[in-house]
Amino acid sequence: MILKFSRLARSDPKAQFHNKQIAMSDNNIFTPQARKIWDQIPKGSRLKIQNTVWCSQCRKAVTIKIDSASIVAGDLLLQGTCAICQGKVARLVEKE
Repeated sequence: MILKFSRLARSDPKAQFHNKQIAMSDNNIFTPQARKIWDQIPKGSRLKIQNTVWCSQCRKAVTIKIDSASIVAGDLLLQGTCAICQGKVARLVEKE
């Protein structure tokens, strides 16, 4: 399985959690299928995915605080809040 995600945005020193992996020890966040796919992604790539989520309110790539993760049409959907403005954001990780 190959997963793809968009190009990385440049580093933003204003982002509160930039370059820090968000703890996701709460298994209630991930469905079992979503957990399986998430665990298959290399740790470095997971960090890049978390730190490059587009926020329409901030108008830039931000870090997501993941509230839920599920499978939609075979792709991993991460839903959560922006680390800067606390607005709702989502990230779809497509499989090829």
